[in-house]
Amino acid sequence: MPNPDSSFLVLACLTAVWIVLVLASFLLLYRGGDSAFKRRWFRSSVLQAGLLVYFFSLAMTILSPHGLGVLSDLIWFVPAVCLISWLDNKHTKFCDGCGATVYQHNGFSEARCCSKCGARIDWKPDVRDDPLD
Repeated sequence: MPNPDSSFLVLACLTAVWIVLVLASFLLLYRGGDSAFKRRWFRSSVLQAGLLVYFFSLAMTILSPHGLGVLSDLIWFVPAVCLISWLDNKHTKFCDGCGATVYQHNGFSEARCCSKCGARIDWKPDVRDDPLD
C-alpha cells in the first residue's frame, strides 16, 4: 500500500505548479504582448495544462490504494483532455488591433469584432503565426 504522504506530496506539487502556470498565463496573456505572441503562448499553455492535468492524475492513480489496478480508468481521460484543449484553442482568439483576449462563449456563433476596440476578428488561423516555422 502506498504511503499517504506521497499522495499529499504529489497534490502539493500539482497545486504549486498550477499556481505558477496560472500566474504566468495571466502575466503573458492579459498584461502585455501583441496578438501573435499571445497566440503562440496560449497554444503552448493549453498543451502544458492538459499534460499537467493528465500526468498528475496518472500519478495520483498510481499512488492510490488500488495502485495500477485502476489505471485503465484513465483511458477515458485522454480524449476528454484533448477535447477540452481543442475547444479552448478554438474558442479563444486575440485581437490584432489592440491585443485583447476574445472568448467565444457561444459555441454556435462566432464573434466578429473585438469587445474592447471593435476591430474585426479574423477567426481563421494565420499561417504566419505558426510556431513551427
